[in-house]
Amino acid sequence: MKTITKIIIAIALIFNVSTIFSQVTTTISNMATVPYNTQIADCGTIDLESYNELRLQFTVNLSKQQNMVVGTGTIKTYYKKSSTDSKIQVGAPYSVPANFGTSFSASLDKTIQASNFNLTGGIFFVEYTSTISTVIYTSTCSYSVIKTQTPTFNISPSSVNITCGNTSSRTFSVINVYNTAGTKSYKWQVGNSWLYNGSPAPNEFTTTSSTITLVPNTFPLNNIKVATILNGTQLPFSTSNVSLTSIENRTISGDLTVCSSETLSINNLGISEIVTWSSSNTSVASISTSNNQATVYANGSGIVTISATISNSCGQQLVLNKTVTLGVPTDYYDANIDVHPYPGNYGGIYLNNWTRMWMTNYPGGLSWNWTANYSMIQNPDSSQPLIKPLSNGYMTIKVRKSNKCGYGSWVSKNFNVTPLPDGGHKIERY
Repeated sequence: MKTITKIIIAIALIFNVSTIFSQVTTTISNMATVPYNTQIADCGTIDLESYNELRLQFTVNLSKQQNMVVGTGTIKTYYKKSSTDSKIQVGAPYSVPANFGTSFSASLDKTIQASNFNLTGGIFFVEYTSTISTVIYTSTCSYSVIKTQTPTFNISPSSVNITCGNTSSRTFSVINVYNTAGTKSYKWQVGNSWLYNGSPAPNEFTTTSSTITLVPNTFPLNNIKVATILNGTQLPFSTSNVSLTSIENRTISGDLTVCSSETLSINNLGISEIVTWSSSNTSVASISTSNNQATVYANGSGIVTISATISNSCGQQLVLNKTVTLGVPTDYYDANIDVHPYPGNYGGIYLNNWTRMWMTNYPGGLSWNWTANYSMIQNPDSSQPLIKPLSNGYMTIKVRKSNKCGYGSWVSKNFNVTPLPDGGHKIERY
């Protein structure tokens, strides 16, 4: 009899503990969207509208009996794409302390993605679990999640870039962004710079088709606009911006050193493009032209700028410039022969001592010709030769440049060569 009594008492205790664990109530309150500050009624509807994502701030409340023992727990947030889909957790769990008394509240901040929900039928809810119980306490109610997007119709392509004179056909379509149902027609604003069905398009016309094909007629071209008429109500216009492709990727090719005459040209001219050529100094360089080609004649020696202005029937222009050398080099005449500030130099020119020279006020270049009497020279065809005087007294250093037309005039300078003094650096120049 005592054994039976003990069994009955044990069963009663187990039933009582189970009953206590089953009495944790989980609710959600104070639901609001951020940063839109829209308050959502308890157990109400979360409307994603046309947002790509929505941030939610809300409070989760747990309540239980005072004598109910719970271990540490977690609050997890879930959504379902529709009521029949599997639940998917949103963000990280929230930790709940053990034995929190009769109530506990947690402020949560979660972000949901519009792409995770159907237009209707999604739900959002929370669950609480304790480490000493296998029972899952789901919130007493869930929030419905819907997307009531504003009907949106966009034109495609949203922009078009067309080369001047190109008369290839172009197709424009209306995109029903949210697949909105209803009776639809389309009001187009095109303009007679386009051909529609073989004739200049009227400024405005209506179609039942969401797609039209147009052909460029006159340049520049009008933008294309379309408004969808949904169930008899005209929605805002959507615009495809039409622009002209810039004239680019054109270069002047040809020999830029002219002894008597050379021909310059521009390849890959576009439709309706013409070229106008000019010389910055016709007394040095005259030109004869034939659209994409120009023959440059040397009337003297010097440097000029040859310009080519590319124009098309749409009023676009591109100016190309090339520096051309006429005859032998002359661009170094104002330069000065001097000792290079090379660390190995002594600051002057001294007997039996190698000194690096250069032309100041000149950026360098190739095809130099240096000479120095009573001296040895290394690298006489470079812009910085080494000169070693072999006798004292005056010496003359000369330099000139050359190109395919021949040598330019000599530039010269006299120096006084002395032995290298002890502890001093002295140079006399004339």
